[in-house]
This record gives sequence, structure tokens and C-alpha cells, in this order.
Amino acid sequence: MKIKEVKTGTWITTKSGNRFDFANPTEDMLKIEDIAGALSKICRFGGHGRQFYSVAEHCINVARCTEALGGDRLSGLLHDAQEAYCGDQVTPLKSLLPQYQTIEASIVRIIAKKWKVDIGEYCVKESDRVMLWAEALLLVPGVRKWPGYKDRPKMPVGMFPLSKHHMNSSEAEWKFLQVFKQYSKHRVSL
Repeated sequence: MKIKEVKTGTWITTKSGNRFDFANPTEDMLKIEDIAGALSKICRFGGHGRQFYSVAEHCINVARCTEALGGDRLSGLLHDAQEAYCGDQVTPLKSLLPQYQTIEASIVRIIAKKWKVDIGEYCVKESDRVMLWAEALLLVPGVRKWPGYKDRPKMPVGMFPLSKHHMNSSEAEWKFLQVFKQYSKHRVSL
């Protein structure tokens, strides 16, 4: 039996019913509710952690860490927002996919423009690195064998320790929207 090929185009339908076109992304295609909903269902570390830990919860923690380092907390919250559309690819795989990186970068640019954030600012990048190690130590078996383990960054002074209890998808979505509302002047329909 021959399987019929289905033409899919370059777009996806988001939680809100909106179309997001990878070939021509625009600001009006971005909805914070879509971002919160998708990130709350995407698991960090490619799902290879000891338990579910969402990208949304990671973003909330990066925002708090960014603030502790003196950076823009909204930039920290939205630093992985593009993953709501293109998924959270593990870094070793992402490094092998240059076209994916180009598409991801175009989405990052429209997110930065729409919400006036600097996702590349030092405090955001450093906070993402700090959280990577803090989360990995809590969640990923064998992390002490990773390259760079001995030189990993430490939590900033005054920063909370990570909880061993993690949010479920619904909690993470709700909290992400609450944090967004608190950090921005944009209206969020809850």
C-alpha cells in the first residue's frame, strides 16, 4: 500500500486558532497566551529529566534570576518564547541544524520587536546559563559528567533555591501569564 503525501505548507495552528507562518512570521501572529500555553507543555532537557519541568517554569526562573543580576526581567521571561512555535530542541541537535537556527533567529527578532525586549542582553544570557546548571543538577542524571561542570556558574546572591516540586502544565501556564502581566504594560486576556 502506498501512503499518500500530504502537503502541509509552512504554518502551524496555535492554541488560540491563530496561524503562525515560519516562512513569513509577523508580530501580529504572536499571542502571549499561545506562548504561555505551548511553553507550559514543552519539557526541558528533551524530556530526559527525572520529572516534568516545563520551559515556561524555566522562563519564570530565568526572569527572576535576570532581575537579581540587574537585568530586564521581561527579557528574561521571553528569552525562550520562540520555542512556543519551533519547540525546544536540545542544544547538540540544534547545532547541527543551521536552517532551524535561521528560522528561530527570525522568530526571536519579531518577539524582541513586539515586546521591546533584549533577549541577548548579558544578564539574560548569564541567567539562562545559571538556570541550566541549577535545573540540570536537580533534574538530569549524570550531569556531573557534562563538559564545564567544574566551572559552572553559581546562583546569584539573594537568589532563591530551586524547588524540588515543579509546576504542572496548567500551573506553569497561569503563572507565566501572571508574571508577564506583572512585568509588562501589555494587556493579557486571562
